[in-house]
Amino acid sequence: MKLNTTKINTYLRLLASAKPVPGGGSASALVAAVGIALAEMVANIILKRKLPLRKPPQLKTTAKRLAQFRVKVEEVIDKDARVYARLRRAYSEKTKLNQKYISDCLYESFDVMVLLVSLIGAARRELTVLEKCKSKSLLNDLLLSKVFLDASFKGAFATAKINYDYMPDKKRKQTMQTLLKALQFKFKHVKKKHVMVKK
Repeated sequence: MKLNTTKINTYLRLLASAKPVPGGGSASALVAAVGIALAEMVANIILKRKLPLRKPPQLKTTAKRLAQFRVKVEEVIDKDARVYARLRRAYSEKTKLNQKYISDCLYESFDVMVLLVSLIGAARRELTVLEKCKSKSLLNDLLLSKVFLDASFKGAFATAKINYDYMPDKKRKQTMQTLLKALQFKFKHVKKKHVMVKK
């Protein structure tokens, strides 16, 4: 089943079930997609308005970029679920030869979350263009967009950190730690309670 083309109520039923897939990473991607879609809506409404509202010259570019980010984030909804399903199977076998495969799956899952966080960051930067429009009727949608993007960052970061915590390969763990610290720095505006990386 392709999760990113599933009906919302079906996806939510799957998420609520006792099955581990889809899980937090996939849900974080869904929340990010909703946040980006809201920002897109704001951009498209402002572009269509004929009122003498000041429109930043880069607004069309912002709308186009947001659409591209959303499509990529939608793909993560599925990517995360696929990788996590493979990781669950690898853990269930519990053989010494399986350790490398577990490391590979953990790293791939981590990589998917890093991709998600980078897309969230790129989308979040585009919101500054929309804020210049000063349209009171759309402020709530813009606020919700920020809240969803910040929440999805926290979810994606926490999922990436779980992969880091369980990584048995020390060399890969070092690389993951460096990336996590870089992501924390980029998202200084988000309160990182419960998702800090220990030095």
